[in-house]
Amino acid sequence: MSTAVIPQAPTVAPIAPSTVFDPEKVFAMWCSYGDLTKLAPKDRARVVRLLQTATEPLADHIGEIVSIEHIIVHNVELVDEKTGEVNECARLVLIGPDEVAYSCVSEGIRRSIGLLAQFYGMPPWRGGIKAKVEQLTTRKARRTFILTPVE
Repeated sequence: MSTAVIPQAPTVAPIAPSTVFDPEKVFAMWCSYGDLTKLAPKDRARVVRLLQTATEPLADHIGEIVSIEHIIVHNVELVDEKTGEVNECARLVLIGPDEVAYSCVSEGIRRSIGLLAQFYGMPPWRGGIKAKVEQLTTRKARRTFILTPVE
């Protein structure tokens, strides 16, 4: 029986509530760029741009191989079209070494990132990890995505 230590998935670090419009909610995010306040102004601007959807939908790249160097995870609110209920979800932004960025709200991708972190260490992954974007159908007939590493 193995006694290997399994790295924990990235934790979500809260940002001061005063930085969002609703003071009753805490906006949370995690970013592999490190301490955002210590980034150069152009790098901070890039992160803000990525948080505001300057990305390609990951769903448009099913079957393709993407390269991932950095990751940003942040909260978004999505409205359930059937019930009208507002759900808080994690939006993932996957950024390659070539600055191409992909985004999704997918538990499958979140779990895949956790597995990649266990085997490759926590991001950033210098030079990028290459992974194939795959679509799966769950038992409840929902679509989800996973990332399968490739050499």
